[in-house]
Amino acid sequence: MKGFLRSKLVLPLATAIMLASAIAIPLAGNIVHSHAAAPRLATSAHNMPMSTSANSINSPILFVHGIPGGNSQAIINCNSTSYWGDAKNFAKGARLLDGQQIAWASKLLVTVGYYTGDTCDVNLATSTGSNCKGYHDKNQGTNNESIRHLGCELAWYIYNNYTSKGQNVGVVSYSMGGLIIRWALSCSTDSPTKAAPCTSTLNKTPFPNAKLLVQEAVTFDTPHGGFPAPAILKNIFFPCSGNCVEFKEMTQGSVFLSDLNKYAQNPQGVQGTNWTLMGTWSGIACLALPPDSTIFMDGGTKILYVNPCYSHLQGERFDMSVTFDATVKYCISCPKSPPTWQDSQSAYPHSLLRTLYALSEFSIIDTRSVGGDIEGDFFYNPNDSGIFDVNPTTQPVFTVQSRVINFNPPLSMQQCTNSTGVDENTRPFHNVFRNANGSCTTFIVQGNGHQAGAGDLQSFEAVFFTHLTVAQAGNVTFHVFADDGWILSAGVDSQTLSHQPTYVSGSLVNAPQFGPFIGNFVVGAYNQPSSPTLNTTTVNFPAAGTFPIELDYTECCGGSLSLNFSSPSESYTS
Repeated sequence: MKGFLRSKLVLPLATAIMLASAIAIPLAGNIVHSHAAAPRLATSAHNMPMSTSANSINSPILFVHGIPGGNSQAIINCNSTSYWGDAKNFAKGARLLDGQQIAWASKLLVTVGYYTGDTCDVNLATSTGSNCKGYHDKNQGTNNESIRHLGCELAWYIYNNYTSKGQNVGVVSYSMGGLIIRWALSCSTDSPTKAAPCTSTLNKTPFPNAKLLVQEAVTFDTPHGGFPAPAILKNIFFPCSGNCVEFKEMTQGSVFLSDLNKYAQNPQGVQGTNWTLMGTWSGIACLALPPDSTIFMDGGTKILYVNPCYSHLQGERFDMSVTFDATVKYCISCPKSPPTWQDSQSAYPHSLLRTLYALSEFSIIDTRSVGGDIEGDFFYNPNDSGIFDVNPTTQPVFTVQSRVINFNPPLSMQQCTNSTGVDENTRPFHNVFRNANGSCTTFIVQGNGHQAGAGDLQSFEAVFFTHLTVAQAGNVTFHVFADDGWILSAGVDSQTLSHQPTYVSGSLVNAPQFGPFIGNFVVGAYNQPSSPTLNTTTVNFPAAGTFPIELDYTECCGGSLSLNFSSPSESYTS
């Protein structure tokens, strides 16, 4: 079993006038076996030493409960071992992930309740203010409160306490809790046009006017496709005898589920959200929800456990095993119905360990160096062009070497324990590098007496070169956050001189056929003036190998400037 592998382009620390951190690439973390179907970026063993002490994770995790069973309006003790206690203790214990001992501090593990009387770290019934007033807000604090209103309350809690402060979170939810976070993410948007179900006659803008910083979302036995007929459900889990609003909204055929499946398919936060949906392959036979309901959402990583046979009430929240002997069916980014199962695997992590792998994908970004050098050449932009137009015979003004590409990241993309004083409006251009202790160091991009983004380089163009090692054939998705234009090109494996990477999908705006400098095939582009924009491009690597990468960038026209290049969204394979 190979560990949770984080892939990223990284550059060595700069010396003298060289930039010390340029490309922040939070690449996807994978659990990969030798016959894994999806690619990963190879890592270097000497860069990933086993830690002798626990590495504290600094990204909060929210645990959102579901609707209680039974006839009466129950209250939930979130932190007890009968609910989230085992999961929190498991996260606090030092777990060996990707060669490191990883543990979360207690204060970062936050249980979220919403019924009057719930004993949780946070109770939405009393902590979110009046933003959601007039939006399906009847019977608050009871199981007759609409899931829509709970989604609004959760959205504001995340926005006020984390997103507005630039802090990413992960969300682990059980049963109905998964629908609450789906609705929260779907309706929180900066789009001027709001989906009708995200508004009401009495409140036209109940949700935050911004996407949320939720990078990971894990759901346990959530009825994404709805509860089955009550006659079937009675033997498994039958809350409020089927008579409360929340149960009715989760019943197949409800208006809420229709809206959920129309407007909340794979909802995304501002930096993207990796979804992991867990259920039980045998469903009803294991006293769990039907498997087609628990994974009924487009995209994400879908995992159905064959063994253990998790029940709805005593399932994924309680399995603290650290052995790799579970059997699952899984698929990655497949449609909600019918899913295309990629494989069956019998040496798989159990539910809570698998959850930590998903959550740590965004929690330990940039704590280690992986990969080779990145060289960046900076040029004048005499035409103030947002379209890359540097001739490859042009002499660069200066050259830098770096570990990461993370130039002028917005505050929402900085996971730093200190204030950097840098954002997309900062001049001159700065690179932000996150240290192992969670603090960030910034470096001005400069050389030969010139500074990118200032003086005679107020507008400028740049070219970055590196090599990307891919361990297996398959698709890799890259994220590029930039102001202004960019072009990504890739060449054949440098060892075999074969296996040309090809464009699959994503941004390909005003793209030349070949990269301007090396002449490799272009596999992604947004080659035009732009405000700070996040784009993705998916590239197929036909075989394992080491591939030359060129990233061309142009800054024009004054105003903001930013460039962040990052690796794939989460890919979980076995």
